[in-house]
Amino acid sequence: MLNSETELLASLLSAIRHRLPRGWTLEPEQLLFGRNGPDATAALRAVDWDLTSGLSARKNEPDATAVLRDPDGTSTSIIIEVKNRAVEARDVPSIADTLRQNKYQQYDRAQEIPLLLCLFVGEGARSKLRDSEINYIDTTGNSRIVIDRPAVFIETTGAQKNPHRETDKPLLSLKGAGAGRAVRALCDFEPPYGVRQLAICSGATGPTISRVAELLDREQLVQRSEGRIIDTDWQGILRRWSKDYVLFVRGKYFSYLEPRGLAELSRKVEQLGKDWALTGSLAVQKHISTSATRLALVYVPHASVAAKDLRLVETESGANVILVEPFDPVVFSRMWVTEERDRCAAATQVAVDLMVSPGRGPAEAEALLKWMQENTSKWRSSCK
Repeated sequence: MLNSETELLASLLSAIRHRLPRGWTLEPEQLLFGRNGPDATAALRAVDWDLTSGLSARKNEPDATAVLRDPDGTSTSIIIEVKNRAVEARDVPSIADTLRQNKYQQYDRAQEIPLLLCLFVGEGARSKLRDSEINYIDTTGNSRIVIDRPAVFIETTGAQKNPHRETDKPLLSLKGAGAGRAVRALCDFEPPYGVRQLAICSGATGPTISRVAELLDREQLVQRSEGRIIDTDWQGILRRWSKDYVLFVRGKYFSYLEPRGLAELSRKVEQLGKDWALTGSLAVQKHISTSATRLALVYVPHASVAAKDLRLVETESGANVILVEPFDPVVFSRMWVTEERDRCAAATQVAVDLMVSPGRGPAEAEALLKWMQENTSKWRSSCK
């Protein structure tokens, strides 16, 4: 790991220079932060950089500035923010504000290009940086530099996980039953609420909710204040969960044939009592416009027992029913009961199941999310 912001600046600017076409130059103007004097100068010259002006440490200035110039002499000014750490999605608004403050206007340039240099840029942060039109490069090879004049487009992919994370690392994934319960709780219940309050409402454990909320806070998907969760981006949370979530786990789903079709299955499935729930396309056809559903996905605690009770025929091809043993009993919680008395998994559960399903599943998930946005009161509860 690089020991200082000065060394990080020198290293990453050198990396950019190596990606530029022949005849292009990237020359520093000022280094304005942290280490000054001979040590800073030596660090830059170690990678063949020549300082064109003295170093100073001033407030309300960018960390550094540089000039990019093409062989025809067309140039643009670059203002640089350096972070000797990983940058997460929640850091981006502050970085954007810093790079775009009026304090930079004193340079009196027609165009100033913002550039972030850091140890690592997470996926969520990369997306937000692109949306904010902020260029970036990290030490693992993730970079995106887009400049209109002179025309530059550099985009490379590096590490997807932070190789510099501390040993005592925070939660990095939403895999597993505990995280799934916490995600469902955060999406199913309308904030504000405290962690303990949400745990009581949902049945998820307080420590797990807290760790999941911390992860989602870093990715700007929840907002917290004074120990309480005051807002949640439930669509963003479901999309984030889908990156780690697996519906079809080997040994946990089984294919069957209902010879008389899905209408007969809908009639017979009621004999299973309370331990079943529809998910997938069949669960949303009453709410969104879909093509004719030819495959039923049904959550059951024990597939072999349910298949026997429903008199289904096990098959490896031509199946029209898949029985899925759930990752956690939460799939039977806060059911989405329709007017037709179908027992559907919660809208949030159905949405993530569709997101990770093959075929038209992801498109149906988007249609369901739109319906959920317009009908929040029909699936989301208060936590009191």
